Amino acid sequence: MSAVVWAAPYVPFTPPANPQAVSEYTHLWHGVDGSTWDLCDRSSGVWMQAGIVGMGPAGIDRWTQTSPSLAGNLFGGTRTQALDVQWPMVFASKDDPAEWKRIVRRWRNAWSKDVAGQWEVIDSDGRSVSLGLRWNPQAGLALESDPGIWPRAHWTWDAIADNPYWRGETVSRQWGSGQTPQPFFDTTTGMLPLHIMLASSFNNATIENPGTVATSPVFTITGPLDAFTIGVDDQTFTGPAVELGDQIIVDTSPQNPIALLNGTTDVTRQFTKWGSPSIPAGVTVPLTITTAGTGTVRAELTPLFEMGF
Repeated sequence: MSAVVWAAPYVPFTPPANPQAVSEYTHLWHGVDGSTWDLCDRSSGVWMQAGIVGMGPAGIDRWTQTSPSLAGNLFGGTRTQALDVQWPMVFASKDDPAEWKRIVRRWRNAWSKDVAGQWEVIDSDGRSVSLGLRWNPQAGLALESDPGIWPRAHWTWDAIADNPYWRGETVSRQWGSGQTPQPFFDTTTGMLPLHIMLASSFNNATIENPGTVATSPVFTITGPLDAFTIGVDDQTFTGPAVELGDQIIVDTSPQNPIALLNGTTDVTRQFTKWGSPSIPAGVTVPLTITTAGTGTVRAELTPLFEMGF
């Protein structure tokens, strides 16, 4: 007995030329070799599929104690873990195994196990955040087919963010002491030049942290200024006088506290008081700046975020 089955001929699925995997976001990889890859653009032969792991928050370690006289735990604090990242990637070329091989090698050269490149995510409003990633390869890669015959492979690319927080765009504020008032126009001719004065003084210094993690600012003190004191809440530091043409850059982070004169000379020991001021997440705080002179103080803060959204 025989049977006849009528069916349309098989037509393989051809994906659109340049789909946006996530229309709200653009994903860029800034490699350690200086290259930049648009992971939503298939024309490069490398693109990201759905199923990204890493845009959400990292795990945490919790410190707790128990007591026989109390219900539950006594909370002692948390520590954010390193963030494991997985990208569902496709590497493909059109009927050219040799080109597929070149694509994969260029991609590999954009990564390092020791040096971090940058994963940048830009949303439709233009907000940009970035996360430093190192390659963290896992054993057991299994290709679906021989790329020498069909030059296309799905590959889960594993990476790790040792610093699990996303870095936003730097917030910068600058203040000056009371300069000698100048007329807006030249007093002789009533014409140009204009005398431009600083809009912010030490008396109204504030800085905001738009991130979701408390962050320590970096201060740049430009002379001439007398010995200065800068404080945030109860954390203050007091440094030496800064001469005309000199700068002292003060990094207040607990990971790398240092004060550099003109970017090279460590003058941390010249400070008579040292603190580690931290700007809480999502708030604007006043700064106390005490000094005299016609120089300036600039504060820069890189907001940190727990998620890439």
